[in-house]
Amino acid sequence: MQHPNFNGELRVGCVCAERMTDDYINPQKTERELKNRLNRKKNFMRREWQERNQGKYVLRYKGENITIMKSKFGAGWGVLYGGQSVFRYNNRRIDDFHTARLIAFDLFDEQHESRGEVQPYWDGMRWLYY
Repeated sequence: MQHPNFNGELRVGCVCAERMTDDYINPQKTERELKNRLNRKKNFMRREWQERNQGKYVLRYKGENITIMKSKFGAGWGVLYGGQSVFRYNNRRIDDFHTARLIAFDLFDEQHESRGEVQPYWDGMRWLYY
């Protein structure tokens, strides 16, 4: 949260945000959306990936297949989902399987449950919500 009379960023909970903005609907909605996304991410990360041939890992999630594979061109990993293959995410190479799983969740969630919801983004130093 930002204010013109304060230099920097204010971090407050939804009740304080409601009072500071006189908006008693959107802060609660935003907090609920973020909590729901976090719970979806926790459930996704608990899922077991099946190892297939040539170093591919496949997950069947909510009726759709998501594939993670090692890059053929050296170090790095890629995520195949929804007709797209992602080997770089936010201009960074995907370095390990765990990071690829996180990106797979982001790709899936962007196309399904969280359309129109607040999406957290890691800029390298902190989480940004837009």
